[in-house]
Amino acid sequence: MKFTTSKDSYNAPEGAENYLKFLDSEDGSFFQTILFEAFRGRLTENKEQTILDVACGPGWLTAKLAEEFPNITGLDASGPFLEHAKSRYPDLKFTAGDLNTTLPYSDNQFDTIIMSMAAHDVEDQVKTFTELRRILKPQGKFLLTFVNPYYAFPVGIWKRGLIGRLLFKNPELKVRPYHWFAQQSRGFTFYDNLECYFYRLSEHLNHLREAGFSFEHMRELESLQDSSRFNLQHRLHRFPIFLLVEFKKVD
Repeated sequence: MKFTTSKDSYNAPEGAENYLKFLDSEDGSFFQTILFEAFRGRLTENKEQTILDVACGPGWLTAKLAEEFPNITGLDASGPFLEHAKSRYPDLKFTAGDLNTTLPYSDNQFDTIIMSMAAHDVEDQVKTFTELRRILKPQGKFLLTFVNPYYAFPVGIWKRGLIGRLLFKNPELKVRPYHWFAQQSRGFTFYDNLECYFYRLSEHLNHLREAGFSFEHMRELESLQDSSRFNLQHRLHRFPIFLLVEFKKVD
């Protein structure tokens, strides 16, 4: 895979700034709510459990979960994101670490690991998942959310034609050939400057199995309420753009 990596994208000030602007938007607020509720719904009630939020970005999910689970640590490879997280949440613990390399933690250290919308950011999923398994306790929980490759960009694009614009209609989802993307070099650019990797849904799941995890649960994230405006709530009411999966570390 020969192109600028996701790590480089988020280390660039423009890439990090664009993501922070998104989080401050209406769609960003809804994005945070639906992801937090998805993760919180699959966590055990053990308030003392040790949690690692990998690819935590600017730390919003780490901070939200820390309100109930104080033994949580955020990990990210982006300098701008870590600077933002440490400045905004000075009482929380954030660590620099690249998911494509060995992580700065001991074997069997965490009860739970969460990865929010970052599975498409790693270059070698099996290598990354195997490393995360190393630092997870036996029978530990691994929770991931990621974009649904059947509907989300780059396969799914929301468009409206000339007539739709004249009639002020909302865009509709246009699905491009899924297998074409799966057979390419896998690199694609999101929001003009964020470089990502395309993985099939079967690859996400099989790579987790190959790394030594056992499947436990899968859920399509959706909005139960519609919106008349073209926003993330409107899109999630129609298509399962985001997925949550839960795996367990097996001996």
